[in-house]
Amino acid sequence: MHTDEDGAGVPQERFEALGITFDLDQKKIAMASSWVTKLVGSPAWEEVKGGTASVRTIFRVFGAIVWHSFALSCPLCTCSATLAFIRRLASRAAAGDIGWDSNTEVPPAVLGELHARVSLVEENVPLTPSAYAAQQCEDTETVWTDASSTMWGYILESCAGFANQGVFEGSWAEYHIFIKELATVGEALEELATRCRGASVHLHIDNAAVVACLNKGLSSNFVANEMLSRIFSLAKDAHFWLRPRWVPTDAQKADGITRSVILPQTFPPRFIL
Repeated sequence: MHTDEDGAGVPQERFEALGITFDLDQKKIAMASSWVTKLVGSPAWEEVKGGTASVRTIFRVFGAIVWHSFALSCPLCTCSATLAFIRRLASRAAAGDIGWDSNTEVPPAVLGELHARVSLVEENVPLTPSAYAAQQCEDTETVWTDASSTMWGYILESCAGFANQGVFEGSWAEYHIFIKELATVGEALEELATRCRGASVHLHIDNAAVVACLNKGLSSNFVANEMLSRIFSLAKDAHFWLRPRWVPTDAQKADGITRSVILPQTFPPRFIL
């Protein structure tokens, strides 16, 4: 969109019809107040937040949230449980296993994410367009993460090769290796966020399932979805653009530090608590 210095000729009413308003002086974008009221005070949202709603109503609310996320560049990847739930509903509806007007229960984890999103809509804080454009970052960070049945470890190659390791204790020891590998990614990103901001983060992981769910932004596993939400929220706050990549185990640089305690000094975990 091109304008002169005074912003003359901007078809503001066209954008307001889409639920968007601009402040050209401040270079900010927000949702139109009428659009916010339409979602926050809608019968559809009232029905969904009650915990049970029709499939059609759930998709109506989700569609509004998708538009808000797209318009203001607020990524939906922080709503992993909701994305997985919507995907299951869509598959069941397409297969004829459930009708569009059939009532279904909204899981608590999904309700929590939807409440957070609708609150974001209601606050309607003006944002700078494309504020979450971390994919355009020129800085690159290389991270190697790995886990064994008993230990986790990571190497931040771009941070002077900083490495850390730890032992899975308590309830963590009972989790599947998939969960342990995903948690190690979160642990590495927690540390990286204390050392840099705004970067394309190349994650080297030897577990194909972990790479797949990081790329999709969701999982069929409830615990994994909770972790994904935490990981993507962390990435958003640190302006990280995550680029997961599978590597064979024999090429995994962090493999050795998940076999035995070899580092002279370890830092306490932040993600694996």
